[in-house]
Amino acid sequence: MRKLYVFSLSFMFFISLYAQEKQNQNVELPDFVITGKNVVNMQSVNKKAPPVLEIISKNFLQPVYSTENLKVVNIKSKTINPFTFKKKAEVFNGGAILKGGIYSIPQGSLFLSKPFSNGIFQFNIDGANMRAHVKNSDYTSVNGSAGLTFFVKNNSDILPGTKISFKGSYGTRKYKFYATANPSKRTLNKGRVSLTIQNLLSKYFVFNAEVSNDFHQLKDENFKENLLSINGFAKISLAKFDVASNIIYKKQILTNNLNSNSKRQPNYLFVNPRANLNFIDNFKVSLGFTYSHVTGNNYYAPYASVSIGLGSSVTLVGEYSPKADLITQGMLIDKNKYFDTSFFTNLFFKKTNSINISLKYEYLKFFEMDLGFNYYSSPNQPYYGINYEILVLRLASRFDLLTASAKSYSGYVKLLLNPGDYGLLTAILKYHSLKDDLGKTIPYNPLFNIYIKYLFNYNENISIEPSVKYNSSTYADLANRVEINSFIDLSIKISKRVNNNLELFLEGT
Repeated sequence: MRKLYVFSLSFMFFISLYAQEKQNQNVELPDFVITGKNVVNMQSVNKKAPPVLEIISKNFLQPVYSTENLKVVNIKSKTINPFTFKKKAEVFNGGAILKGGIYSIPQGSLFLSKPFSNGIFQFNIDGANMRAHVKNSDYTSVNGSAGLTFFVKNNSDILPGTKISFKGSYGTRKYKFYATANPSKRTLNKGRVSLTIQNLLSKYFVFNAEVSNDFHQLKDENFKENLLSINGFAKISLAKFDVASNIIYKKQILTNNLNSNSKRQPNYLFVNPRANLNFIDNFKVSLGFTYSHVTGNNYYAPYASVSIGLGSSVTLVGEYSPKADLITQGMLIDKNKYFDTSFFTNLFFKKTNSINISLKYEYLKFFEMDLGFNYYSSPNQPYYGINYEILVLRLASRFDLLTASAKSYSGYVKLLLNPGDYGLLTAILKYHSLKDDLGKTIPYNPLFNIYIKYLFNYNENISIEPSVKYNSSTYADLANRVEINSFIDLSIKISKRVNNNLELFLEGT
């Protein structure tokens, strides 16, 4: 698929409905956390490239199953995170963002946030109309979400410190298979509802539980999927060690008029019981096992993790965590909206001999660096491709899910440089070799990825933000006969703050 570089002129009108400025106030809620660690979020407005230019997502079926919930609690850094050095936090109870560009007319979002006693209500709606850069490549989307969160007081007699959240979202996307001779239309409806109960206050027992349902529907293809999930975590802490476990349960309910297996409703179960040994403050070990199950398949593996503090600013973490996960049709459509659901039900994806090593170095608030290495092998590594055996059964050429026995080696460097008045520099450099048993690179997996962004505040009202994205050595087939051209995206964003409620920006790419 051909890449197209465009220059877009966009204006953002930021309207504060209930603007407030308070010292150290933050109404942003943390994400779903099962490790007991808070996450500090920085709100920013990121440039959106026209979605029609991407056939696949950034990770393109390299499922990034976060092992955060499986790790030993990392040793707390004795240095100061640079993101905490904000003297004043600006909090907005509402706002609107409107954009217009060569291919995005219009594009915008509206959000509302209303804190109240022991809780907060949030609402968001966004939409975009992307014009066709080639014939039939136009694209429209509308999404909405709402959430209600309650906090139980820390001195309450019943469940002190508990957080209870209700969240829901729904959206629709309309587009065409524009690279075919006779483009067909597709309307994708998707939604999610969830209930989360979390208590991380107790010194001896903490827990987190979420019940959710993810919904996907292709209106014109008689396809509908509901994925019911239960995600739980619990930890009991004692003097020298603690006992913890994660549990994940999923049930896929599928309707597909072309798939003979659509009446199957598989059950997936994952558990990771472990004992965390706290020898000293700077040395922690976790030992346990993982068990993954889907109807007709079982997978057992040992689990181990070590966290070592080397001095006051260096942390080394190593983890051995093989596991298997359930990949469903809805997950694949989210990564590739041109995926064909007719001939696929689900995949029990196994990551064997999975090893992760990371080294973090921090120097006060000025510098932070992460070095990492990851390895795993898989007997059924998934990737997108064309299944020519079933190509004659459909009118349009769409992506199928194929698998291959493969090994993955990857390394990365993450840098954060914050030299005060001279701006903020972030950089990510990644090398990822994913090859099958014959030494062929798995399709749509770039060997090199680079992302660099520099934010410079010219004065209190004007900021300049250049960035670059680059990836290379990517193939479109398993035989590695078709190589995709290297991709580079140079962009710059200049923002002008007019007042507390209005900001204009010019953006080019």
